[in-house]
Amino acid sequence: MKKSLLVLALLLSACVSRDSSEVRGPLTRPGHYTLVFADEFDTGAFPNRAHWAYDTYRNAEGWYNGEVQYYSGERAENARIENGLLVIEARNERLEAAPDFGGQNYTSARLMTHGEAAWTYGFFEVRAKLPCGRGAWPAIWTLAYEDRQGWPHDGEIDIMEHVGYEPGKVHATVHTGAFNHRNGNARSASTLLPDACSAFHRYQMHWTEDRIRDRRR
Repeated sequence: MKKSLLVLALLLSACVSRDSSEVRGPLTRPGHYTLVFADEFDTGAFPNRAHWAYDTYRNAEGWYNGEVQYYSGERAENARIENGLLVIEARNERLEAAPDFGGQNYTSARLMTHGEAAWTYGFFEVRAKLPCGRGAWPAIWTLAYEDRQGWPHDGEIDIMEHVGYEPGKVHATVHTGAFNHRNGNARSASTLLPDACSAFHRYQMHWTEDRIRDRRR
């Protein structure tokens, strides 16, 4: 079951490769960069609709990658603001009354900036504590949503993925038309964070025209 914490809609305009050789410590935002998007999740009961949309379009047909959950819209049981935090919760339940119900035995939420904000290049940082447990698949990732050619040619950057059967092992991956998991040659790297499910960490990405640098701290 893949439970995405955030889906940042990014416009990919260049074929990029991952270079992990220079990542020695925490990334630092360049001083000349200007903050263009931020959300501290400190107001309201639900994610700010001026920033976030709910991705629900494949509920009836079923989602990719063997995902078994129904992604709900604005529903406190699955996504809410609580004590200054965005909480995304997967639940063992069937929403049979939902008009787009696809037979799923689980619910969760999938949030994205598509339709609200999109970027080509920049410095990204998300602070998160991850769920552990077999079947969970939290992710912070980017995907093109305009001028689409179909995956993987649109490109995808996984800032953070954590697969439940490998607790504490955090992955970062770049997919392009030439390099992707279908071909078995996606550009990827992993980091061990033993307390990823009990403590908050900062997941960072610095994306420029010629490289992507990623760091978990």
